[in-house]
Amino acid sequence: MPLPRPALTGLVASLVLAAALAGCIGGTEEAPPAANTVDNKTENKTAFVNPTGTTSAAANETNKTVVGKGGIEHLHDYWEGQTEKIIFEDDLYLSGPTFCDNKDTSKMGCVIVQLPVTDPATLVYEGASEVQVTVSAVKPWVEGLQMRYKNGANPSWSEILPLQPDVPAVLTLTAADTDMPHASASQWAWKFVSTRSLSFAAPEPDFHLQIKAVKGGRIVDWPGHPDFYADKPYRVVMDKDATTSINGIVDGFLYGDEANIVRPDLLISSGTGSIKIYLNVSAVRAQTGEVKPDRFFLEYTNATGYWDGDYTESNIAGNRVFGEAISQTEYVFTIPVKYTGWDSPYAPSSGWQFLIKSDYQGFCNGCLPYEVDFHMTVIAFPDPQYLGGDALEA
Repeated sequence: MPLPRPALTGLVASLVLAAALAGCIGGTEEAPPAANTVDNKTENKTAFVNPTGTTSAAANETNKTVVGKGGIEHLHDYWEGQTEKIIFEDDLYLSGPTFCDNKDTSKMGCVIVQLPVTDPATLVYEGASEVQVTVSAVKPWVEGLQMRYKNGANPSWSEILPLQPDVPAVLTLTAADTDMPHASASQWAWKFVSTRSLSFAAPEPDFHLQIKAVKGGRIVDWPGHPDFYADKPYRVVMDKDATTSINGIVDGFLYGDEANIVRPDLLISSGTGSIKIYLNVSAVRAQTGEVKPDRFFLEYTNATGYWDGDYTESNIAGNRVFGEAISQTEYVFTIPVKYTGWDSPYAPSSGWQFLIKSDYQGFCNGCLPYEVDFHMTVIAFPDPQYLGGDALEA
């Protein structure tokens, strides 16, 4: 059972006020009055209902749109006059964890495909009516090639689908299955597994993959971009208790490690310049006897959803930060946010992800299995460059 934690209006609220006074949001905004609690209370009068039938998370916190052409209804047509777009094509190896598909030991080899992070983003654009997935040049040592997929509307992996070489697997889409306009990266992902593969020793790729989006739907007007910072110079995008678990190095290698990640309740939106994360660890359950972690750190992805990559650059891939230790159980992390990591202003939920890990005196981070109970508060601050105007072009 989680241990009690200090009230938000105590340590965390004090730290928020101190951070604002120190100029972490550009030095031009005043800190909220000390008597205020840290919350979002903007009265909502605008639905921000998307043409896809989804509702933007912005509807939970603001009724205002930005200044400029992005604040009025407008189109987002990224097809450039085409009716088909190849959004991924490459040779692939089944070189992921041995049993990565839900610990199914009947499957050997795995690879998970996300669309590349590009600027502008490569997406399954509005208007796509189907996605065609074609595998070819499948090597003789690969047997029983199968696929699962997921997207923003369906974030859990689909049922498994068999694949036939050179025969497109056609995924029929609804409007909600397409990616949001202004997204920094696609929410689509595909997982490929086989019942037998010797790819760990193979000198050649296991198969060739092509993913194509086909236009068959309409491009329609979307509402103006929400103004997330119209009413105050900070936003509380998450404030809740959570638990994350680490499988350890053995399970991680054999099965993969889709840990219990934590997502913000609100968007880390257009116009955001930085976030501060306040962590209070309440309990640790380890399977390592008397060995206890001596500090905790944070791994995260921005809206691109990528965990791995360069741990020094926050606008492309996942990062690792150790933050400021207030005590052995209380930490503050500061993360810069760039436009290529923003959530779409229309997104129904955030693409950001947080994972708490422990450090055993600097040795083998994440190697040992454990669970961590904690409370996390995430405060977003605007980039002064975008205050009073539209952070996104229509």
